[in-house]
Amino acid sequence: MKNPKKITFEGFYGFKNAGDDAFVEVASWGAKKYWNCNNNVFLGAHLPQVKTAINTHQLLPSIKGFDRINFLAHLLNSDYFISAGGSTFSELPIHSNKNLAYNVHRINKNVQLGAIGVSIGPFKTIKDERNVIKYLESLQFLAVRDSSSFKFVSSLNLPYKPINAFDLAALLPLIYRKKAIKISSDVKTIGVSICNYESYKNGNLEMERHRNQFFKQLIEIFVKKKNIVLKVFIINGNKYTGDEKATSELLKDIPNDKYSIVPYSRNVEKVWNEIANCDLMISTRLHASIFACY
Repeated sequence: MKNPKKITFEGFYGFKNAGDDAFVEVASWGAKKYWNCNNNVFLGAHLPQVKTAINTHQLLPSIKGFDRINFLAHLLNSDYFISAGGSTFSELPIHSNKNLAYNVHRINKNVQLGAIGVSIGPFKTIKDERNVIKYLESLQFLAVRDSSSFKFVSSLNLPYKPINAFDLAALLPLIYRKKAIKISSDVKTIGVSICNYESYKNGNLEMERHRNQFFKQLIEIFVKKKNIVLKVFIINGNKYTGDEKATSELLKDIPNDKYSIVPYSRNVEKVWNEIANCDLMISTRLHASIFACY
């Protein structure tokens, strides 16, 4: 990949989710470090605060419905359109950014397509699968984040060699070189992150109920211990799909002096450091676990 002058990144950005915010942090840093590109665009209403400067120029941001025009205005003078971090390739709706970028690429080959740290499938229909495969065939490079996706793309006759990679958030330690200092104390801090995933994805609500009930029973055991406090994270602060409701139900009847709540923050490093100061993390949210792991 030659050093591009401008990259438009695509993903679930700007929806107040610390996990997706991490993708903006890593992609902007990586684009500058490895591709020497400083003009990196991430389109979204509530973009995070990151260490590497990004292009936040938006065309007519106050006018509803101009997001596609804004996207095309950036895309048409970009060298690359890259899906970065967690973007699940399970369908290709006609109005999606991917489909628009695909059609621009067919007309203007100067706009190249790529994807890093993404998942492929599952597909609801054969048509969805065919459309996604056609899109994958148009990419210049592809790095997937899970073995199931890698197995699938390896079975295709793609014009490039796909890479078996991982979630982009695992690169955060390379950005936050200064290790967070764990505060020494006899009191142990247990980090907690919970979400109602099935409620937002039309999934198995009975499974969700059982999991949340188990979570509740578990923290009730912890709070009976004198030397344990809970640090409860709102990883997703979105008004409609966030963690507020599940967190409120979890903490009902728990004494106030046994927990603190860390609200959603646009500052990715702040969330990273808050998790680093926990002794243990119990999480439904994938990226609360990934942050804790790394």
